[in-house]
Amino acid sequence: MISLRTIRMAAALLPAALIASCATTQGNSVAETETVAAYLARTAPKARADAFRSTFSDLNGDGTFEAIIYLSAPGNCGSGGCSLLILTPEDGRYREVTRMSVSRLPVRQLGSMTNGWHDLGVTIGGGGAAPAEAWMRFDGNAYPRNPTTQPVVPDSAEAVVLLAPQS
Repeated sequence: MISLRTIRMAAALLPAALIASCATTQGNSVAETETVAAYLARTAPKARADAFRSTFSDLNGDGTFEAIIYLSAPGNCGSGGCSLLILTPEDGRYREVTRMSVSRLPVRQLGSMTNGWHDLGVTIGGGGAAPAEAWMRFDGNAYPRNPTTQPVVPDSAEAVVLLAPQS
């Protein structure tokens, strides 16, 4: 017989398991990375190939993976952080959904959704600001461009890490 405690524990862990099943790891396939590199070559020809990190996750539930790209080259970073791109595949190419400024790692995919897209938790801080995690909600067209103007992610939010700081 299954105890009530076991059922409660399974119910508590289910949201995290569902999020994890929707998110991908940071281990990108060669084809996906080359597509991101091609996008950056087309839109940011001065971007260095070693100055970005990317991962892929189906943020909008359409069965295709969006690219989440952290640009860490000096031209994309300041005292508050670096640029974060969200790209969606469209007609065999990537289309930019959002280019966020002053972002830091980690970036997390939250279990909550707004207008059909997963909310994101983007770390902010630096430039004299206290570290926090901004709650980035899709407005129907894009995510906000500046994480520092957004509310803080609730402590109780279920999430998986999409991009983590390098150790």
